[in-house]
Amino acid sequence: MWKFILDKLGGKNYSVLEVGCGFGKDACVLSQGFKEYIAIDDAVKIKVAKNRKPKLCHIKYKDMLFEDFKEKVDVILFINSFQYMKDMNAAFEKCKNQCRYLIIKDKQIKPEGWQQGKYNEYSKEFDPEIWEEKKKLLISEHNFLISKGATYIEQPRMYYFSFKKNTK
Repeated sequence: MWKFILDKLGGKNYSVLEVGCGFGKDACVLSQGFKEYIAIDDAVKIKVAKNRKPKLCHIKYKDMLFEDFKEKVDVILFINSFQYMKDMNAAFEKCKNQCRYLIIKDKQIKPEGWQQGKYNEYSKEFDPEIWEEKKKLLISEHNFLISKGATYIEQPRMYYFSFKKNTK
């Protein structure tokens, strides 16, 4: 995943927003390929991420919701976080207005759904009803992204958008 993002967009003088950065693992690697790297998440995760940040990383961590982010950037990344957007359509429209490139990497999304943890039929915690609900949600998320014009890349299971406009 990192290789794809860095090969596709790294090395250019781009600013990046990573939404839902968690503890900063992806941010530390990806930030090396970009001019500016902003990573947002909740306060608890941001505190941990700031404490583990290597000195080489030039990441600006912010405790905030995506809905509250106002700056324009070149690239917006959702790495296993788009599924938590309360309103996918509003989030997508916000991205269109705030960036040139949007990458949504979500290990749980696939055209036919994705089995993981309690959704995996081989797991002791498997609940067929919960799985069917989750599967419908994932298929609808996939269809939503494709309907918006995403290029779906099977490996590394990623959705890529280029809005081809200068936002700065």
